[in-house]
Amino acid sequence: MIKTSKDNQATFLVDSIIEFKDFLPNYNAHIESFHALLEKECIAWSEIKNFTHGYIIIDDYIKFYNKERIHGSLSYMNPNEFIRKSMLIRICQ
Repeated sequence: MIKTSKDNQATFLVDSIIEFKDFLPNYNAHIESFHALLEKECIAWSEIKNFTHGYIIIDDYIKFYNKERIHGSLSYMNPNEFIRKSMLIRICQ
C-alpha cells in the first residue's frame, strides 16, 4: 500500500520503481561483460595486498582495456581508436 503525503512521496516512490528497471542485469549486459573480463584478465591474476594496490591494478587494467586491448566487436581496434575513427567518419559525412 502506498500512502500519500503533502510532499508527493508516493509519486517519488512510483517514479523510483519505474526507473529501477533500467538497472537490471539484462539492461546493462555490456557492463556485466566488462566486469567478467576484469575478473578473468586482471583480478584473478593479481595478488591484491590492500585497497590502494587494488585500485592501482584495476586503474592500469582499465587504461590497457581502453588504449591497447583490441576488441573483436570494434573491428579489431581498441576503444579509443574506434571512437576516433567513428568521429572522423561523422565529421566527413
